[in-house]
Amino acid sequence: MPEKQREPQAMGWKELYLKEDWWAIYFGIEIVVATLIAFLVGKSIIVQSLTINPGGLKYLSLGQLMGHFSHNFHLYIFEFLVWLSFFVVSTKIMGFKLSEFVPSFIFIYVYPLSYLLSADGQMHQSTTSNRLSSH
Repeated sequence: MPEKQREPQAMGWKELYLKEDWWAIYFGIEIVVATLIAFLVGKSIIVQSLTINPGGLKYLSLGQLMGHFSHNFHLYIFEFLVWLSFFVVSTKIMGFKLSEFVPSFIFIYVYPLSYLLSADGQMHQSTTSNRLSSH
């Protein structure tokens, strides 16, 4: 005789803190509220860390890029710690292993920065070439 298939049971209120979808909503609300508070308070490290934009940097040399990172190092560290703390809290509550999550997060955060460092001026050259070839 075949086994009865169990119907999934509703999680009820637990769904509000055990599902990733809800955590995405909570983080979105927290980011908006924190940004509004920081904006109303005035210039702060929160506002500064939200306005760093290495992707908008058009660098000609590795030295110029390293200068940008050394000048804004504290902002990158602050941003990293804020995101890490948000995600550590949520993943712990949802029951994920922090020993698996934290190294993955560090890799995901650092990899794009290392990509910028390995490009050594190619970003500026490619945008210049694109502008010249489009005319």
